[in-house]
Amino acid sequence: MNLTLLEFLRCGKIPGLEIGMTQQEVAGALGPPEDIGCVSHKHPQPAVYKYGNLQLFFYPNDKPKLACIYFESSAGTDDFTLPDLFSSNWAPIFNMSKATVIDYLVKHELSSVVTTTAEVESLTVASSGVQIVFDDGLVWCLSVSAPHNTQLLG
Repeated sequence: MNLTLLEFLRCGKIPGLEIGMTQQEVAGALGPPEDIGCVSHKHPQPAVYKYGNLQLFFYPNDKPKLACIYFESSAGTDDFTLPDLFSSNWAPIFNMSKATVIDYLVKHELSSVVTTTAEVESLTVASSGVQIVFDDGLVWCLSVSAPHNTQLLG
């Protein structure tokens, strides 16, 4: 299956990945990460698995669980990469303005909520909880996180 951008915006999920999965389960679904991040003496388990422009954040504890799925643009769309389960239509969103993104969401009958905090402007897709963040008027990242009431500690 090749996950399209529209499918992700509609459901906020990646087939085979679920918020709350362990690092072992994620590696079983996507293979070993290309890179890891956020390792310290206090938290020897990596808190971030990186697969190209896809970053998976884990709550740092004894049994880290997936807490956030995050896509960030790179220096240019030519450098944008994702694991094989994604279709190739993702990179262009990182050149889109907020008005273009809103038009795209309206065209596909996806409602959204606009928020602005500390000079960061974002849209949240109502049906999926996917957050689209803008920097200098263009899409900078997409993310979906565990709801605030989700228990990821155990």
